[in-house]
Amino acid sequence: MPHRKKSPIASTNQADSGAGLAYDFTLYQWPASRYTDSIYVRCTKVHRLLGLLQLKYSVADVSLPKSANESEISDKVNPLMKKIPIMKIDGGQLVEGTSKIVHELLFRTGYKGFFPSNPLEERMSWFIEHWAERWLVWMVIYGRWFKDENYLNFVKTFTAARNNSDIPLSINFVRMRAVQILKSTELGGLKPGPYLQELHAGATMLDKILAQNQFLLGPKIKECDLSIFMSLQSLHDPSLREESLLLRDFKHLMRWLQEVDAMTQTAHTRPIPSGRDCDEFIQANAKTA
Repeated sequence: MPHRKKSPIASTNQADSGAGLAYDFTLYQWPASRYTDSIYVRCTKVHRLLGLLQLKYSVADVSLPKSANESEISDKVNPLMKKIPIMKIDGGQLVEGTSKIVHELLFRTGYKGFFPSNPLEERMSWFIEHWAERWLVWMVIYGRWFKDENYLNFVKTFTAARNNSDIPLSINFVRMRAVQILKSTELGGLKPGPYLQELHAGATMLDKILAQNQFLLGPKIKECDLSIFMSLQSLHDPSLREESLLLRDFKHLMRWLQEVDAMTQTAHTRPIPSGRDCDEFIQANAKTA
């Protein structure tokens, strides 16, 4: 299919960044849950960038693998491609992986200001991005898949499972693989108490930064905001009871979380749950089979 011209937009104004684009975008992802845009956090980052750029798109859920020999990508995308998320553009071009999708969307829209603009911002952004990718993402995996008291409640938010025997084989396989990989990291050796202490320390750090700034690097939303948001949306999920309750104590962090959510919502995203929503879910699922 021939390349389509885009509107000549190079504005840093977030309100009109995607206006007039004629592309057809489809995001291939692992499914959404009741409280998160996708059960794979990096898909959330793509959702939220699409929202920031005000781009319309459709979503296609990819089946979870049932075994190590089964491709995680269904043949409706491309059996040779392994890395979720995948963006299909104009029904043809496939862009694989979060970083490549981010750069492709920014290139096509001409959006400016998403990356750091000076050496100080670059250093700060590198630290936040590194921490987000090498630590915070693994805290999500720990909270969802490793902690027995969270696992069934988490699965309930995106399946019809009511007890452990109802959980599909594919989800148990994903849990097994996630825990195997987690155990090879520093976080995998932590007990639940120290894990929550680490989460508290990270939330404290972010809260202090956000007490001084509207966003993590100043007055404008940047990539590191979405890199942190993708995991904090998941950790604020009330199916992770202790984690969501812990985060509620940080007022600057919660203000930021709700503001980023409001700026980047799309027809396919899940809003940040209110405290009442969290309490109702926690009470309804206080006892799991």
